[in-house]
Amino acid sequence: MSSRLSRLLTGLMVAAGVGAVLVGLSVFGEAWQASRAWAGSGEAQHAGLPADAPLWLDDMPSPVAGAAPAALPPLPSSSPARHGQSPDPRSGPVPGGDVSAAPADVPPTPAPVAHASAPIADAVDNSGASRVVPTTQGSGLPVPTGPPVDASPPADLSVPPEPSPSGQPAPQALLSAQPPARPGAGEVEVAEIDFRFLDPPEPGAHARLAVTVVNRASVPTGLLGVVLPVRWLQDFRVLGAVPDAVDDRAEGDAERRFVFAGVSPGERQTFELHVLAAAEEVDAPEVRVLLEDAGRADVGTVGVAEIGRGRPHTVAPRPQPGPARAVAIPKLGVRAAVIPVPWEPPAFVVGQVQGSAAVSEGNTVLIGHLSGPWGDVFARLSQVRPGDEVVATSRGLEYRFLVSEIAVRPYDDVTATSPTATPRLTLMTCTGQWNILRQDYSHRLWIVAEPPELAQLTIKANAERAAQAAREAEAAAAERDAHEAEVNATAAALASSTNHVVPQTATVPAGAAGPTVTPQAVAASQAAATPPGSAPAPPGGVPVGRLPAAAAAATPTEPTGGAPAAVASPAAFASPGPGDDADVLEQRAPGLLIDVPTDGAPVTTRLTVRGRRNADAEPDRPLWLVVRAVMDGSRWYALDRPLTVDQRGDWQAALDLGGAAGIRHELRVVTVDAPGDAALRRHAAEHPGQPLDTLPQGTRAGALVTVERR
Repeated sequence: MSSRLSRLLTGLMVAAGVGAVLVGLSVFGEAWQASRAWAGSGEAQHAGLPADAPLWLDDMPSPVAGAAPAALPPLPSSSPARHGQSPDPRSGPVPGGDVSAAPADVPPTPAPVAHASAPIADAVDNSGASRVVPTTQGSGLPVPTGPPVDASPPADLSVPPEPSPSGQPAPQALLSAQPPARPGAGEVEVAEIDFRFLDPPEPGAHARLAVTVVNRASVPTGLLGVVLPVRWLQDFRVLGAVPDAVDDRAEGDAERRFVFAGVSPGERQTFELHVLAAAEEVDAPEVRVLLEDAGRADVGTVGVAEIGRGRPHTVAPRPQPGPARAVAIPKLGVRAAVIPVPWEPPAFVVGQVQGSAAVSEGNTVLIGHLSGPWGDVFARLSQVRPGDEVVATSRGLEYRFLVSEIAVRPYDDVTATSPTATPRLTLMTCTGQWNILRQDYSHRLWIVAEPPELAQLTIKANAERAAQAAREAEAAAAERDAHEAEVNATAAALASSTNHVVPQTATVPAGAAGPTVTPQAVAASQAAATPPGSAPAPPGGVPVGRLPAAAAAATPTEPTGGAPAAVASPAAFASPGPGDDADVLEQRAPGLLIDVPTDGAPVTTRLTVRGRRNADAEPDRPLWLVVRAVMDGSRWYALDRPLTVDQRGDWQAALDLGGAAGIRHELRVVTVDAPGDAALRRHAAEHPGQPLDTLPQGTRAGALVTVERR
């Protein structure tokens, strides 16, 4: 028997281990699948972090008079300015570059890029001076070299050369039959790459990419290729090129090559590509420049050498505010891309709720996941404190904010997303308890950040409100202590008067007449023994009438002779209003009364509620006290346990009311069936201090009073 039990336990342990492994694998598989799905989505293609901030034209220093930018030795330009035209004033050298481009003319708008059969028209200005990383590593066959030759294309080798009078081919024919000489990669240099917006960055803005090449050789370069990432071109629409591109073709799935005619010996030339922004992208592309060579057409060889690559800084006019492109919280080491979303947070990055304001123009709402297979970009958002910095980037421009408010609200409370007249960032993520049925957290964490000057005012105002609340709490505590002392004194006086009452009785012989002791007589006798100002006591020592106003707002005390016997006002059975869980509270529970406080009474933060269950009530159904504020969207709060009813049917409970002074609260006593009682107890254990989503089915409504917090 013991060995069988041992084998059974061993089998259970193995099964548990296998189950744990399977659960772990499922979690890992879900995360891996989510990552794969995200990587192939369109959102992921636009979720890269921005590169370095652009160089803003209004921040760049003006050229010093008499100073000339660093440049190569003067070389003739292959693009002289047209008569009567001058360079575009938006062009110019960029600080930090190694070579400046020669000024160019301002021709008409470029025509669309096409293949060699449809060349492109001229376009606009050129300049720039971003650093280029030169390279001499060819990506194809070695570049052939040879003596200087004519730059004309090679003769058609299918036509035999004209013989000389001696019967031998003419020397010129022999020369033309040879493949044209091309310079080596080290003789052709990419002097600069420049990317600038000609309009303030935004969708539809005109931008220009310019590549300047210097040919130091004594022979033409042949064709030149400018290679751009396809990913970058997804955010821009190509307008055209200057000079005309002779070819435009894809390089696999990742790159696109624009081919231009070469540069003459000893000259420098700028090749331009003009684009329109189709999205919020402002970053310059990674550019590769290739020295292409057709080689010997008769044997079909092709040689290509990369002569330079680089990613220039973007140069642009300062933009108008736009949607967030990135957000950073330096204290947490968080920096994440931002993409637009309808509402649900995106995977692995931050989402800006569509319809929320552009950065610095109102309430910009940013949301991110707390944890799970879809990322944890805001996992540590709860660690921020007022005064911490939050930086949002829009169209390359950084906007700095300081955290001014932190709040935790129920999951369905979205008031923080409302539009505002002043600029702010509102960051949100999940918090609270995980609801396995709803597959969601119970609450949301909201972080509000404002521009520094506004944030300081908000932080100061919040500190003053907190100090005022502390002072009010101290005053309330002092008032509570005074009330408690008054209640204790009143209770002691009532107990003393009850102890001195001696009921009148008589022993009457059988058949003899004697005095009849009536309740009225006992009451009159007790009234004579009651100190001035105290309430008279009914038979049995139970005080009659309402407690003093002080006792209604004091800390609860143990009843000395029973609960007050005041009858609840007619408002105790008023019909529920909008949002009162009317469908749940349609059934009434007779015989449930609230004696203290009375309907409409002003109360302090701490109060005691007293009531009764009379003979009309159902004695086997548990009693619960529920409370809520009288305002739209408020929900019921229940005590952490059902009410305890004594043998006389009396009950009492202590409450702490939140909220500011002037807020009215509804107090209702209800009865529930066994499942409802279990649901309320479970909620109290799992979500202490949290409101109910709704009252349980089977709830029956008893007395209701409304009080005002003072």
